[in-house]
Amino acid sequence: MSMEARYEMTHTQSRARREVFHEVEEGTGDYSKDPSTGEYYPDPEGNYRREIVATGDYRPVADISSSFRVYLLPVDVLSFDGFITIEEKTVQENRFSIYTFDFKNFHNDSTTLSGTFSFQGDIDLFPYSNRSLSMKLRYGDYEDNRLETVHQERERFQLSLLGKSKLSRALSGEVEVGTRSEETRSTERGSERRESWKNVRSTLTWRLNNRFEPSISAGYEMGEVSEPYHYGSLGAVAMTSREISPRIRYYLTRRGRAELSVTVTDRRSESDVLPPDIQTIYAPGLTTTVRSSTEYRVNEWLTSFLNYSVRKEPDDKPKHTFRAEMRASF
Repeated sequence: MSMEARYEMTHTQSRARREVFHEVEEGTGDYSKDPSTGEYYPDPEGNYRREIVATGDYRPVADISSSFRVYLLPVDVLSFDGFITIEEKTVQENRFSIYTFDFKNFHNDSTTLSGTFSFQGDIDLFPYSNRSLSMKLRYGDYEDNRLETVHQERERFQLSLLGKSKLSRALSGEVEVGTRSEETRSTERGSERRESWKNVRSTLTWRLNNRFEPSISAGYEMGEVSEPYHYGSLGAVAMTSREISPRIRYYLTRRGRAELSVTVTDRRSESDVLPPDIQTIYAPGLTTTVRSSTEYRVNEWLTSFLNYSVRKEPDDKPKHTFRAEMRASF
């Protein structure tokens, strides 16, 4: 059994914030305006841009950040790894109640600026055998009241089961099934966005020798996305996604590794009309992503990292990303 706890508290100052929308050229903005209600809604081809500006006087803010981790191995065939995070930025005058975790003063619309409560739990059966079964649970509740006009909350939930098996000396496989959901809501607008997904994924990995490790993954996901506040008339948009991803990994003896993967995703929807942000995030059609990465240990103190990726979405130009990093350990 092992345990780890962290607790930090600081005092800062903050000003209230509000949204300001500026009209720009059609198609260059991030928002559009509903002429009947005067509300602004997300639109990647809109003619308004949103700006966050500070207003009012500075206010004292109590800021706490804490986490707790526990690892249990009661018997060789069962293990549990749990991690909890609690964070809160608040203008609550009763600071003692915040420092001592009086939760009735947490996630409060009138005093909380931002807050986080998250839990991660992993249960493993037969973690040290050739066949294992794992359950992963993720939950998060995030409060964001930094804007004067919107008191927003985002809730996430994820549950999955993962089975692993060593089929032979060189071949191993795994299958994962899961479900995830997310909802964003606010005091002023009610439910703004809801997502619910179910998925299955399988992977086969070959360890040909001490250097080469090819693998291939295939997955299927189905779900619904709805935006009741901005696009309530469209209802829930049903979507499916099929994905295949071959990968090859090459190990450099005592020096690092290089990796190359290609992921092809085919997304489809039965709806003819999609909200603009859903069209952007879950673009229907074929999306291809190529990733390459290299990790190389220069010496016992220095390690270099190189990462490059290119992503091609339907009806869009390829997007290239490159990152180089050097880490030193003393």
